[in-house]
Amino acid sequence: MTEQIASDIWREIKRYINEPDRMDAASTIIDVLIDNDSDPADIKEAFASDSIMKKALSAYLDRYEAEEEYDDSEEIDDYEDDEDEY
Repeated sequence: MTEQIASDIWREIKRYINEPDRMDAASTIIDVLIDNDSDPADIKEAFASDSIMKKALSAYLDRYEAEEEYDDSEEIDDYEDDEDEY
């Protein structure tokens, strides 16, 4: 429901936002929706006909996946390097 309200608001105000600034505005809306526990699938459905919002959601998901890959990576153990110095 929240996603649909955001979609309605976006549809009404985006014409007042300069073309170069629309992607940043769309990204902000995506961030707010995600921060308030909206599911990406629900966001995608609510904004299905808006290419800018779909790009912003895709960019968010790409960024999120990159952060997940970084968080899941193994940390480098410097202990072995210290042994070689003595």
